[in-house]
Amino acid sequence: MNKDSAARPDGRRRPVNIQALGIVIAAVVIFLGLGLLNPNFLNINNLRDVAVSACVNALIGIGLTFVIVTGGIDLSVGSIASFVGIVSADLMVNAGVSPSQRCWWAWYSASPPE
Repeated sequence: MNKDSAARPDGRRRPVNIQALGIVIAAVVIFLGLGLLNPNFLNINNLRDVAVSACVNALIGIGLTFVIVTGGIDLSVGSIASFVGIVSADLMVNAGVSPSQRCWWAWYSASPPE
């Protein structure tokens, strides 16, 4: 058995993605390390906040996957997401625009003209 495969019960070999396994192990080590250093890290409210924060990047990643698979490679998503975040934060702080007004304006500006 080589290092890149694992034996199945029926004797066939299945490839193991060492790179993906390393990423998962590193994430678990970081998660457990932060949990040991700060007991509040494993609090339900904090875990919910971490999940909500990661949700934006997950949605962008899922959408970009479909764009790349269909052949329309567009690598400007990160810069556009950052720009939109900066403009939204500036509008909320300096112009008093609420998040609901931002959502309405984004929907209105993205809708096709009649």
